[in-house]
Amino acid sequence: MAGGSPKQEAEPAVDMMKEDWKAFLKRDVGWGFGTVTVLLALQAAFFAYDQILNESRIETTVLNVLSRAWLQHRPW
Repeated sequence: MAGGSPKQEAEPAVDMMKEDWKAFLKRDVGWGFGTVTVLLALQAAFFAYDQILNESRIETTVLNVLSRAWLQHRPW
């Protein structure tokens, strides 16, 4: 008979069925933190882009106001 008694053959299967919390943490929790990190990076990028747009709108508005004032008050 190759392999030995049924009890000896069953032991590796029992070891494989035990919950491996380190593997769970590395796999599932790692994916969770990775996903959150990517979402935070995207949010930061969109926030920075929005701030740049807001700044350019303010700058454009100020230049338009100054230009209108200059055109209305020029001597010629």
